[in-house]
Amino acid sequence: MKKIIAITIVFCLMMSLSIIAFGNGRDVLSNYVDENFQIEYDKISSLKDDEEQIKNLIHLYFDMYNHSLKTLKPVEWDILLIENANTDLIKEIHKYDLEYNILYNIRFKNYKNIIDFEKINIEENQAIVNLIYGSDINYDHLQDVNTKIRNIKYTIKLKKSNLQWKIEAIDSDEYGAKYFKDKMKVKSLFDINESKKIAIKQALEEVKKAAIEMNKNIQNSYKNLNISEAEKGTLNGTVGIAATVSYNRDTAIEYARKYALNNAPFFYSASSDCTNFVSQCVWAGYGGWDPTGSDSANRTRVNNKYRMTSTWYGGTGGGSSSWESVNSFYSYVKSNTGTGPRGTVYEEDKSVGSFNYSAIAKGDVLQGWPDSQNRYYHSIFISAVLKPGIPAEILYCSHSTARQDELLTKFTQWVGSGKMRGIRFNSTAY
Repeated sequence: MKKIIAITIVFCLMMSLSIIAFGNGRDVLSNYVDENFQIEYDKISSLKDDEEQIKNLIHLYFDMYNHSLKTLKPVEWDILLIENANTDLIKEIHKYDLEYNILYNIRFKNYKNIIDFEKINIEENQAIVNLIYGSDINYDHLQDVNTKIRNIKYTIKLKKSNLQWKIEAIDSDEYGAKYFKDKMKVKSLFDINESKKIAIKQALEEVKKAAIEMNKNIQNSYKNLNISEAEKGTLNGTVGIAATVSYNRDTAIEYARKYALNNAPFFYSASSDCTNFVSQCVWAGYGGWDPTGSDSANRTRVNNKYRMTSTWYGGTGGGSSSWESVNSFYSYVKSNTGTGPRGTVYEEDKSVGSFNYSAIAKGDVLQGWPDSQNRYYHSIFISAVLKPGIPAEILYCSHSTARQDELLTKFTQWVGSGKMRGIRFNSTAY
């Protein structure tokens, strides 16, 4: 009873925060200038070497972004960004990230930016930088959890004026950037122009509305919690030939965490790798992977298609459609009554505002259909349920952008007014 009362109080606070974050944002999120950032920018601008100045400027950009998510205060981007349609969108994405974290009371405790500069091309007063971004994050509300993010591609354009460099445009594969590229039907955020402003504003209103609806839904989701389902992971599945192999969620999670940031050497990596990675985790859960075995031993298992089927298989040279395609994987595991993985689908086609988050258990797969797409588009693997029914305390691992123990709210944030579904895996036969 005490636990329920405590949760209710938390939800009431969250509900009031939703009004603050999205209802009266202009009052709360007024311009905030951290003098240290201005001082740092001035120091960077005094550097004589262009490449050194550019690298330090980019480090400052990521530090300003994440420092804001630590303090839950906005920053004055004009010290760093040249005003145009592209950077206006970057500011809006950051503002939404900030408002969303305020809504769910998510605050960075510590963060570490990891930047790998791949190429810096400087021609007179113009520069283009290609880099790979990652970060390690600890959250205030989950201090024992270390979230790791890797392999996010960025291309940044800079311009020099009066001996000072500033950022002119940014493109990336981060969730928010990807959402707007798909929504605006452009290949790059560099293609964003003034004609897109109204459409961008409408899209932002949609995702904010979905965020508030989800926030309101969480309390009801918690009330509907079925402890036995959330902890034991039991759901009625499709009846088929007699099951002889159980699904070991802990082994699947061990695999997910081990290979979330680096590809397993005995599997290929696809350009869109999310479902390929999810299939690997499920394969491991059904006993395909030997956690104590060598890479060579596990490569032999993969080559021999151990705990795979003629329809569902992967390897170093590629995989079947049901192994690596979001919708083919779903169709296969949902309908399979023979050998191979069997899944029970739950909360199918639910919005982020109506999804019952209490139904999620560790070892499940979630799939999302962002409103920027025309189909289910992304698969993630649930690595922990620290508090059933609370998305900010449900963690996942994924590929495409490599994420280890990321908060589920990062996934739901950019589904917008789209759809979601969950898949629970059952015992099967091989």
